[in-house]
Amino acid sequence: MNYLTYDDATLHQPRREGERRPAPTDHVFVRCERQCLLRLPVSRAVVFSIHTYVVEAETLSAAEFAALCEAVH
Repeated sequence: MNYLTYDDATLHQPRREGERRPAPTDHVFVRCERQCLLRLPVSRAVVFSIHTYVVEAETLSAAEFAALCEAVH
């Protein structure tokens, strides 16, 4: 799991190779990605999945933000 703050809620924000992500100024949105690996029982293949959540930072309670920070670190 990870999270970053953004000023724009748009998920797709392409940049050129080597171009840095603009530093957020207002930290309006929190984008969190949960990444999972799962081995399938019959084929033994491994599935990798990513689910992205974007929420307005002001909607998070202090306890929710603390839990997010704890999960990441």
